[in-house]
Amino acid sequence: MVTKNNHFISEYLLKFWLIKPGKIRVFDYHKLIFEDRCTETLFAKQHIFSQKQEDFFNKHIERILQQELLTIPNKNYRVKKRKNARALLLFVHDLVGRYCAAHSKNSEFVDFFTSLSEHDLNQLAHKLNTQYYIGIVTISDDSKLFFPSNLLIPIFDPKLKLCHYGVPFTGNNCFFLLKKGFDRLYLESISQGHAIAKLSAGNYRTDLVVVHSHYLHNEEELKRNLLEYRESNQHIAEQIDLFRHLEQFEN
Repeated sequence: MVTKNNHFISEYLLKFWLIKPGKIRVFDYHKLIFEDRCTETLFAKQHIFSQKQEDFFNKHIERILQQELLTIPNKNYRVKKRKNARALLLFVHDLVGRYCAAHSKNSEFVDFFTSLSEHDLNQLAHKLNTQYYIGIVTISDDSKLFFPSNLLIPIFDPKLKLCHYGVPFTGNNCFFLLKKGFDRLYLESISQGHAIAKLSAGNYRTDLVVVHSHYLHNEEELKRNLLEYRESNQHIAEQIDLFRHLEQFEN
């Protein structure tokens, strides 16, 4: 049975952007206006997941990460419970699969993912663990992350020549699944300023961003900044695409 209202971006991820219970402020890039939206319907669509799939997301990912994301930096990234470590490793893949199912109507990955047994989930997490490690970026208190409607914050890695993708989960914290070999010092250096906060404003593929209450005192200035950040991020995205194209051509 397919459930009526399905979140492709879970409500618990928006907890730290609430301006009051059940409400968040967004900036719509198409309308060029700020609006208050209800978390019950934002980032949700009708009839895209079955109840069985929703139960799977809740059991294996959401229920665990609501607590684990907030405590893992204090544990020095060491997670004792196997299922909790597994949920962290599968987190980005789960979100991207759900996002694709909602926007491209391609549920192939979600169908595959939610059909996996405990053993299969452990095998998938083990494979990811050999290729990636978990990173939590914390930015300074004088800046706050936006939550982009297309979910991911990209960071281009000049050493490995690829992008790593992060998901904001508080106004100051972003979860990254980093390819092994990534320079942690580089990640720390770009987290010191406002670079990651600016990247979280999205690009031309971003329809809207969720805005932290920290910024709501001056919406006109924020509007100008968001449009500037988005244009800059689009330029970065185009440069990355060009780099990849030239690299493929050279190879």
